[in-house]
Amino acid sequence: LVNRTISAPSCGAVTTGRGARVDPLSAETMGFWIRFIALMIDLVVVGVMQAVIAAILVPLAGILGIVPSYLISPLYFILFTGLKGQTPSKMATGVKIVNARENHPGIWRTLIRETIGKLVSGVFFLLGYLWASWEFRKRAWHDHIAGTYPILAPSRSTQDS
Repeated sequence: LVNRTISAPSCGAVTTGRGARVDPLSAETMGFWIRFIALMIDLVVVGVMQAVIAAILVPLAGILGIVPSYLISPLYFILFTGLKGQTPSKMATGVKIVNARENHPGIWRTLIRETIGKLVSGVFFLLGYLWASWEFRKRAWHDHIAGTYPILAPSRSTQDS
């Protein structure tokens, strides 16, 4: 599930689980299947949150009570990935999304990744998502569009030192 370490010219540095400082382009990449598993877990979590919110609001506001539940998904993915580089399932599976200069991509880059990027990734028979299964750095089209990289997340013990 975890792929090879790759080398590239030096950019911003992140800490790997082994404690060495490396740039995101040479960090251990995370492949298609582990990212797919993380996404499926996230979709279950978001679905449960949407159902709970709808169950509470629909009796109070009628059909308009569904509208806030649909805001959960974009907020969940944009805020978690933008601010932390990881959703809860990415934390559990060891996947982190970074850009070439920072440990996390930031809100604007993530907004582009999660909206325009994922639309483009999915529009051609999901080819943009599948791209990560054979691309050298395991980046899907939405990663290329937003300038993000899926890497092995640094361990907590390494981050604290």
